[in-house]
Amino acid sequence: MIVEGGYGRFGELPRRELERFFHLDDEDRRLVAARRRNYNRLGFAVQLVTVRHLGMFLPDPLDVPPELVDYLAEQLGIDDASCVKRYTDREKTKLEHAWEIQRAYGLTSFADVEAKLRVWIADQAWMTGDGPKAILQGAVAWLRERQALLPLGITTLQKLVAAGREAADQRLWTQLAAQLTPSTAGSPREAGMNALGLPTVAAGMLAEHAAALDTAYREVASRLDADTPATIDEDGKLHVAALVAVPDPASLVDLRRRVEAMLPRVDLPELVLEVMSWHPGFTEAFTHTSGNDARVADLGLSVAAVLCAHAMNVGFGPVTGRGVEALTRDRLLHVDQCYVRSETLAAANAVLVDAQAEIGWPKRGAVPWSLPWTGCGSSSRSAPTMPGRTRNTSAANAASPG
Repeated sequence: MIVEGGYGRFGELPRRELERFFHLDDEDRRLVAARRRNYNRLGFAVQLVTVRHLGMFLPDPLDVPPELVDYLAEQLGIDDASCVKRYTDREKTKLEHAWEIQRAYGLTSFADVEAKLRVWIADQAWMTGDGPKAILQGAVAWLRERQALLPLGITTLQKLVAAGREAADQRLWTQLAAQLTPSTAGSPREAGMNALGLPTVAAGMLAEHAAALDTAYREVASRLDADTPATIDEDGKLHVAALVAVPDPASLVDLRRRVEAMLPRVDLPELVLEVMSWHPGFTEAFTHTSGNDARVADLGLSVAAVLCAHAMNVGFGPVTGRGVEALTRDRLLHVDQCYVRSETLAAANAVLVDAQAEIGWPKRGAVPWSLPWTGCGSSSRSAPTMPGRTRNTSAANAASPG
């Protein structure tokens, strides 16, 4: 969860990274537009994307890569990005903007969650035995998941991690010491092995495990015969023969042909959009990473384009549309980053599963071999078209019944 440039620092920001992580959505633009002067609008936007990406407000809000400022100015229609230098002329402005951003996006101060984080770190150190780096990374993730601001200096978290690991060590030694009896007090190693339920001398236990493993290995070898595609040679090495492909039976070939004949030749994005119109809950399942409702207009159209791009592994180029805000490259990368993730996909799939369960013939367990579009050929696998792009008329015509 610590970004490439390190704690509290930006890494390299090529154009693709800018488009993916620093796109301003409709809610962002609404807040930015409330500023009157260009340098305040641009400075506000810089602070907004900084806290979203780094998890903190920087002491100098303009200590960011120039390409980031240029990209934000481009989105806001500000021709002269250098005007942002005036943003820090009034010290109180950056503080007021930071407070407003914190309120608008529900961010919590570090001080408000520090006590809970301290407990979490101590529990992680005790339960996992992870090293300081892993626990530190986990602490950053813990704060980001709870929309809490990170402390400005990494040393604050490092001290919490060190204290948590020390407490875990003390707890372990205390519990081991409690296992000591007068007869074992002089032998900490024996007491420790006893507390862990292990014999003091490991040779016997290791010999038992070795014998059990050898017995299991020999038992498997005894079951191999000439008809088994695996053998064990004299040196005990396992050899697996190459498997011979079993040809598809004629019935399966016929089934595949008949199923493909039932599928209409349709434009895949249009099919996705149509399903979305049937079940609004599908689109509603794609929530912003902040947990809020949709923060962009025409989210369904953007989601459909992203899903199609991933499904066909064609990238975003074929699904972008000129003059369509929901299909710009910046928008698609933003939606892919902030809306399409494992939990939202699972929620959207659940909507489709519930809808499928309501269809008549799956309930009866029957397969409808006669459908209105039987004989239309296999489904189209060509590059998708979206609003604003040239439509594949042959595919559209093939989708018509009959």
